[in-house]
Amino acid sequence: MTINTDTLSAHYRAASADIINKRLLITNFHNTHQEQDFTEPSNCHGFGRIRHFQRRSGNLFPPNPLPIDPACKALGLPKVDMIRAQVFQNAACNWRCWYCYVPFELLAANPKYSDWISPSQLIDLYLDQPDPPPIIHFLKTLPSVDPIFTFKALQKLGKSSATAQNLLNRIVNPTRREFGQPPYSDYQTGLPLPHPLDFDWRFTDATADYILKISEKFTAPNETVALLGTPSLFRAGTRTTYRRQMILLEANLTMTNYLTLETSGFQVILCNLLKDDLPDLCASFVMLDPPWYPEHIKSFLWAASQLCCLNGYILVCLPPVGTRPGIEREWESTVAWAEYLGLQLVQLEKLALSYLTPVFERNVFRAAGLPSVGESWRHGNLAIFSRTRLTNVSRPNIDIRDHDWLEVNLLGVKIRVRPCQQTEFVDPRLQSVVPNDILTSVSRRDPHRKLADVWTSGNRIFGCSGRSILWQILEAISNGFSPYEAVKVFLGRSLALQEVKLISETTEQILTLISTEQKENLLFADCWNDSNFALAPD
Repeated sequence: MTINTDTLSAHYRAASADIINKRLLITNFHNTHQEQDFTEPSNCHGFGRIRHFQRRSGNLFPPNPLPIDPACKALGLPKVDMIRAQVFQNAACNWRCWYCYVPFELLAANPKYSDWISPSQLIDLYLDQPDPPPIIHFLKTLPSVDPIFTFKALQKLGKSSATAQNLLNRIVNPTRREFGQPPYSDYQTGLPLPHPLDFDWRFTDATADYILKISEKFTAPNETVALLGTPSLFRAGTRTTYRRQMILLEANLTMTNYLTLETSGFQVILCNLLKDDLPDLCASFVMLDPPWYPEHIKSFLWAASQLCCLNGYILVCLPPVGTRPGIEREWESTVAWAEYLGLQLVQLEKLALSYLTPVFERNVFRAAGLPSVGESWRHGNLAIFSRTRLTNVSRPNIDIRDHDWLEVNLLGVKIRVRPCQQTEFVDPRLQSVVPNDILTSVSRRDPHRKLADVWTSGNRIFGCSGRSILWQILEAISNGFSPYEAVKVFLGRSLALQEVKLISETTEQILTLISTEQKENLLFADCWNDSNFALAPD
């Protein structure tokens, strides 16, 4: 039987994943031919089955430790030769393998043998069993799912499962590994810390090295390579024997100033790829890591197509399935846009890239009660395009109002303030708008983002009525001046006693904030060398 895999894949994705309602089409094994093969009856009202993983499968085969040994280690179980796993099976598959034991009628999104179920409902089904297995295995689960989602699921499991509670305790109360290991992120040392408003995630050293090696395969020594929004990649190139002419285009002024002073022989250009004029250059290879949102990807690709030579190559880093709903449709739109720009897809490597977890995201995890997350849990896809033809496509129009925040760097702590045009004195104190002041998400979809008038590099957000006065105080602290004098000059008059009091309280708030985030930044610097290190809970 011949199968058009692409067509069938698109059909089954639509038929088995309800993105809007966050449900999956799950097989019900009752009265199916597959159920007859089970060594134990189906469970979870027919939607589940028990998989037995055996270390030994006969005298003709060597012992197989997978997945038994890793699972026992992770779950704190004693070493065994057999382990039971709870399985929930997707009701659709785009392949028809001769060796597969699943009847084809259970692979075709057949409503007769399936039903729509949410992940939380699957967990409830698992918990309702009298003796649930120690492992839950979701067939064909999505990669790069936010750790907070997994953590909340474990919390729910931990209420009735000693195994899940044990794993939960190990996550919440991690042990720090011994020091003396080689630095994990040498390329990050000394770089200005990222700010959440920049959507700034940086590559691990291994990923940076891998991307540079790919670029060497597509270029010759001394050819021009343009880097768009990838300062960690630029840093890696300056610290290795990378014999290409690198040019970095970066929108962050603090970063461009730092790299310009630090490096020689390479060019660093301050450029906002969403709006600024592009430099006149023709690069043989362009590498870009845009923020993972459609309009940013579209603008970065447009800029890359303008900077890339004909028959040159463009490498772009993109979000994988599981990042958020609708990613597969976004990928299809990205490919269509690239073709419109005269680009042809040459290569796609899924989950090939690893990113370091920035301090602002670590604070998000800690605020959610998850103090220890793998340092490089976030992964991305790598796509390479070739510029096969010249086109004349206008630059995409993007609303960039949310990008024009004022920024001050106070002893390594970045504080951004939403601009305003106030000329009179208004209370400048920071007002809490979320619990513990830390925004518990890094997603642009979080509705609490609109409450932020002040935003720190540690992902703390505040409201502020008097942002013009606050900005005068911040600049005064940054420059070593008196905040009272700065506000007095700004207003062009003497200060009232109540105004002096409010300035004092605001200054104390800022100094406390700086102290708190400085400590986090110092711990974060240690974290580059120890992937299991976790910030202590508040």
